[in-house]
This record gives sequence, structure tokens and C-alpha cells, in this order.
Amino acid sequence: KGYKRLYGEIVSEEEIEETFSKIDTDGSGQIDYSEFIAACMYQSEFINSQRLRVAFKVLDTDNSGSINAQELKKALGGNRFDDDFWEGLISEVDLNGDGEISFQEFQAMMSKTLSTN
Repeated sequence: KGYKRLYGEIVSEEEIEETFSKIDTDGSGQIDYSEFIAACMYQSEFINSQRLRVAFKVLDTDNSGSINAQELKKALGGNRFDDDFWEGLISEVDLNGDGEISFQEFQAMMSKTLSTN
């Protein structure tokens, strides 16, 4: 409840349950001490994943689960560039050719970008 009060509902119930089930490796329905310690060891990886998900949701303004050229243009204040520019940016990341960026494509692009820096 505290997270929701501070940050709003950025993470859905389903995402919380999925995260809990990943930490609860023995399936007991509770996170025991060893599972907690293991989760803490991988905290930075988890935080980076959560940050990517939050960044993706900021760009996915219609909550469709993908980012299109118009959403990218709107989010990045793209009145200086024409639609072809934004569609070109999408195509650089769009691995399956559907004209939109899925979370998996966004994650792959960010991982590649971060690993080259």
C-alpha cells in the first residue's frame, strides 16, 4: 500500500504476484529467509528490470502493451520531426516487423544500448 501511495499503480497485481512467485522458489506461499537473501543478491537486476518496465509504460500511453510511432512522437515532443522520422526509429527496434515496439523489443534495445556504454 505504501508503494502505491507514493508512486501510484505502476505495477499491477499480476506483476506483483509474478514477482512473488519468482522469489518463492519452493512454492510454499511464503518467502522464507533463504529466498529473501537470494532475492536481495539479485536486487540490482530486478530493479533494472522494473525501471525498464516503468519507462516502457510511460511511453505506452494507450496501455496496449506496445509503443507505436505516434506514442513515441508524443512522449518525446516530436513536433520538430515528421512521421517518417518516428516510424524510422520504431523500425530500428521493431524485430518482428509489426510496426510497434513490444516490451521484449524495448528490453533488448535497452540492454544493447546499456552494454555498449
